[in-house]
Amino acid sequence: MKRFALILVIISILLSLFGCNSSKTNNNITSDNSKIMPPEVTTPSGSSTAGNEGIPEDASVNTWMSEGFNKVYGAARLPSEKPKSFSLQAAKNERESCHVSIRINQAVKGLTFKQTSADIDNITVEILEEFLIQTGTQYYPDPIVPFDGTFDVEKNTNKSLLIRFAVGKDANAGDYEYKFELADAAGAVVQTFTVNLKVWNITLPDEPTCDTAGAIGKNNISSYERVGMMIVSKKYYKLYYDMLIDYRFSPHDLPYEILDEKADAYMSDPRVTGFRIDHNQSDEKLTQIYEKLKTNPVWLEKAYFYVFDEPTNVEKLNSASQIAARVSKLCPDVDILVAFFTNVKYDDNRDQIDFMSEFLDVYCAKSAAWADKWLADPLGRGYFGDRMDAFNEKGNKIWWYVCWEPGDPYCNLFVNERGVQHRELFWQQYFYNVDGFLYWAVTNWGSVSDPSVESPYNDPPQGREYGDGVLVYPGKNFGVEGPVASLRLECVRDGVEDFDLLKLAEEYLGREWVINKIKLVSESLTVHTKSNETFSSVRKDIGDALEKAIAEAK
Repeated sequence: MKRFALILVIISILLSLFGCNSSKTNNNITSDNSKIMPPEVTTPSGSSTAGNEGIPEDASVNTWMSEGFNKVYGAARLPSEKPKSFSLQAAKNERESCHVSIRINQAVKGLTFKQTSADIDNITVEILEEFLIQTGTQYYPDPIVPFDGTFDVEKNTNKSLLIRFAVGKDANAGDYEYKFELADAAGAVVQTFTVNLKVWNITLPDEPTCDTAGAIGKNNISSYERVGMMIVSKKYYKLYYDMLIDYRFSPHDLPYEILDEKADAYMSDPRVTGFRIDHNQSDEKLTQIYEKLKTNPVWLEKAYFYVFDEPTNVEKLNSASQIAARVSKLCPDVDILVAFFTNVKYDDNRDQIDFMSEFLDVYCAKSAAWADKWLADPLGRGYFGDRMDAFNEKGNKIWWYVCWEPGDPYCNLFVNERGVQHRELFWQQYFYNVDGFLYWAVTNWGSVSDPSVESPYNDPPQGREYGDGVLVYPGKNFGVEGPVASLRLECVRDGVEDFDLLKLAEEYLGREWVINKIKLVSESLTVHTKSNETFSSVRKDIGDALEKAIAEAK
């Protein structure tokens, strides 16, 4: 018995010495993840090994490439075809990306990945490392972290890198080839990859044609970055804000008080589509703000009051009206916004929309309101979308938003939703003639102790909605000062840029032509393709046709 116990002790020591827990992996994924969906492991052709310092000789390595908006889940099955080259198309002043993914049937450390081809003027190549986070029983990719050159893989767990091409306005149109190389810790080349990038002779505008808005939570930043509120206000909030506008998403609140001269550059920045004025300020302060904004028509056009969030009864509608009356008197040319998802009967002659039309400039309803009969008129009148179109023709702005709803089959921004749906959401926005997109929060991490490990969620009656209200992550646990972007934020920027592309196509080819193309991707809010290839093919057709139309117009 003592001899048996001694053997057990020796085995335990050996296991602890040769375990494969990577110090760089922040999500505690083990080979148990493969039990979620058994992987199909195949032996690669031409893979290199390098003894104990490289990939073990008996390891099976799989690598492949896919769309940047694709989500390569931790335990997803290998694709039947595993391409080592990929084609991308981008306009000038646009960013597009693709994935390189790898899976090995053993844990391996110290893999390297780098660009081996020459740089091209006015095109920047960025590589980001994707991390998996737990959503229930699955592991989904979402945080994307600046790549330091090396990475580790867990046994039978997909690992991806994002290759992003930022095409400058001064880039030359044409076809370009980029080469990349994956090597093991011993320097042996495991696989080479090729990206064929076509730059259209199309230039997207500096100022997005799609308005955007959402809240950065200072308290969230303070708690999860573990810094005081004073540091958040003086430094961290600006880091978060700057990242978001670089992603073509304009947070509600500027990094500086509007009366501070340091706010002027932000208000003038074409990437900033709008900013909120806090209505909970004194009459004197609001008057001072208005007087400053009046000195610059661009600033005045971008400013708005968010006077009420989701009024659901007559009492709340009256409160919204009272706030609107006050700020309209003090700042008569500043837009007034209300987000809503109901349409209650206000009185015998007016519904909620009728009543709000007396003071609203920006109508912001949940996206599903454009679905037939989703937001019915209690007085029995017409389709919601037609009413919004009528307000738009009068000069009002029409926005929409998503939050913990609408859920499947609608498009949203949930972690556990297909990436193509995030981009389709902006195609649908164009289809329904909606000017802007509001997302209620970008730092809603409060439902979990560590959002770098487990996906934050909302917990409505129908089940958890992973990632609702989260588009960035606190960088502390990733060794980054400030925010870390998400794969979903990448898709939001791509969607906003798609919206720009569709608007340009409308200018040269007509709205009906664009609508017919969109229908190949999304027939309605609930009927849309799940195929990455279909989406990419239609987008390519639009870009090619637009490039030709622009050339012919010259």
